[in-house]
Amino acid sequence: IVGAALGQLVDINFGSKNNKDVCVVSVQKSPSPIWTNKDGNNYLYLRSGNQTKPLDNKETAEYIKIRWPQKVLI
Repeated sequence: IVGAALGQLVDINFGSKNNKDVCVVSVQKSPSPIWTNKDGNNYLYLRSGNQTKPLDNKETAEYIKIRWPQKVLI
């Protein structure tokens, strides 16, 4: 988890299926972008299906504009 306040967005459940242990992690959408810092640079990653993709500057700007339109100041 990135920050304690974001813990409320994550729900972890354990169960079994076909005699195997299963862990299901459900994550709600964040009310604002969550940045990661690597080598002094901030990055925004997009999770889609089973992939995590770092966004370049243009992709980041477009994604934020679409995902959080009420927070974009132009």
